[in-house]
Amino acid sequence: MFLHQHTRDEARMYFLGTLDQTATVMLFDKGSMNIDYTLKIKRQDANGVDLALPETRMNEIHSYIQPRNKGSIYACGYASKTLIKKIGGADEPFEIYSAAMFKMSVNKGEIDYLYAWGQAVEDKVGHIDKCKVITYDYENRELVMMVETTNADLRPSLSRYSDSKYNTDVVILTMSENGRF
Repeated sequence: MFLHQHTRDEARMYFLGTLDQTATVMLFDKGSMNIDYTLKIKRQDANGVDLALPETRMNEIHSYIQPRNKGSIYACGYASKTLIKKIGGADEPFEIYSAAMFKMSVNKGEIDYLYAWGQAVEDKVGHIDKCKVITYDYENRELVMMVETTNADLRPSLSRYSDSKYNTDVVILTMSENGRF
């Protein structure tokens, strides 16, 4: 969990973290503790109705950045899903993860865009894609993310590993401020 000072209002602060198994951002007044807004990154059905937990677009925020003089916060983390698989005749739970990042307008408290990497392959035990760190490269004016992955689409050298579905690689992704990779 993180606390981040509002860059234009010393009386306000952001909370970025996990509440109720969902990545959450809150803007609040430091003196009164009144909440201006709460943003929960949930998954919705075709009618726009929030799905029950743990069906969420992002469970945890691992890292965030608000570049100097920018009106946006960028955060990254992952979405997880618990599945049940028959292993040796018994039902065994296992987790699969998809990496995720989002851009949020700080004044509106709304998501401008959300991206997810890696496909949650349900027949593979231990599938992992997590965005671990996000930062901003001021010289090139782009975001830089470090993603831990077992996904073949993000790992061009996958065939060089024995039992590769259990070995993670670290991939560096760069993205312009408008969301182009």
